Amino acid sequence: MLADFELNKVIEKIKTSGPFESLEDGIKFLCSLKSEFGLSWDEIAIISNKVFGTTWKEGFFRKNYGDYVKTAKEVSKLDEKILELKKERVKLSDERIQNNAYVRRLAREETIEEIAMQAAREISAHKRLISSFSCNCKETSGSNEAILNLCDWHYGIEINNAWNRYNTEICRQRITKLRDKVIKYCKANDVWKINVMNLADLIAGRIHLSLRLQSRIDVITQIMEVSEILAELLNDLSVYFQVDYYSCLDNHSRIEPDKSDSLDLESLCRITDWYLKERLHGNKNITIHENEYGLDIITFNCKGWDILGCHGDRDKQLNVATSIASLTHKHFDLVCMAHRHHFAADEYNESIILSSSSVMGTDDYAKNLRLSAKPSQNLIIVTDENVTEAIYRILLD
Repeated sequence: MLADFELNKVIEKIKTSGPFESLEDGIKFLCSLKSEFGLSWDEIAIISNKVFGTTWKEGFFRKNYGDYVKTAKEVSKLDEKILELKKERVKLSDERIQNNAYVRRLAREETIEEIAMQAAREISAHKRLISSFSCNCKETSGSNEAILNLCDWHYGIEINNAWNRYNTEICRQRITKLRDKVIKYCKANDVWKINVMNLADLIAGRIHLSLRLQSRIDVITQIMEVSEILAELLNDLSVYFQVDYYSCLDNHSRIEPDKSDSLDLESLCRITDWYLKERLHGNKNITIHENEYGLDIITFNCKGWDILGCHGDRDKQLNVATSIASLTHKHFDLVCMAHRHHFAADEYNESIILSSSSVMGTDDYAKNLRLSAKPSQNLIIVTDENVTEAIYRILLD
């Protein structure tokens, strides 16, 4: 028998749920509480007599409402099963939506890759690059290697201020000047192989309104033209040296202006590597490498030294070596970065951290921050004894 206070709880629930349209509805509601409160038929009779003023004994309720309680219990179980089925249907619907989105993303990626490769084939048909050489660079007498940092060209932007003039034609001129100086310094330093690190932001992109206002060509034209300029640079260097090429993601090549909505896979700079593979596939002196730790982190070994490269938009300059070392479980002797548009060199826990300036030079954004920097790119000479035997800050203005 339930204690009085427990019976009172049942009575209070009946009162707060009423009034009922009929006595039968009230008794049905009372009977529906049988399982919830563990009521016996005797207790149901007692409560009914108190609340509804009936005088029936337990047998009346058991005979007349037993089947109702049983049916209500079965309906409750059926409702639970229906609810579970509905939940499973929603789960399947969500999975189908996610799968369709993934398929669309893969299809979009394959389409863009096919467009890039087709563009490279069409350009190759009427503008051939030298693809074979009389000498094998690996058999030359050079004993040293070099690392060339390419970054922040921001091709497509147009600048005209008191500190700087820049447009697509000036960009081409500066890359030609860079090529000639790289060849000169590498020959002077007994270099046989150049490790080219594309630290990205080669295009202006469309991530800010100011960039769209300053850009004179659309982003697709930017990425295709800059990919051809890079292909020609690599090809020219490969006449004299073995060229190993590496690249990483950046921020200016993302499709979505809001970085929180952007996916690594949906970056225009990936088009460049697809283009280069097709455009330079016949050149035996050029090797295009894939990254070991993902699209945004370059790693390789140069004459026994471990090298790290990243664009820098996701990393702080001083602790980048430590943070990525923790991520990859490796110590890096040299860390090359971009993004900040000025030359800088530092050492942190025996890691040399080197930042490159931009090919673009001082733009309106930097000017408004009261900052300026000369356009330049970094060339590092690496020997067996020193990962930075020489650092050339190649000025381009």
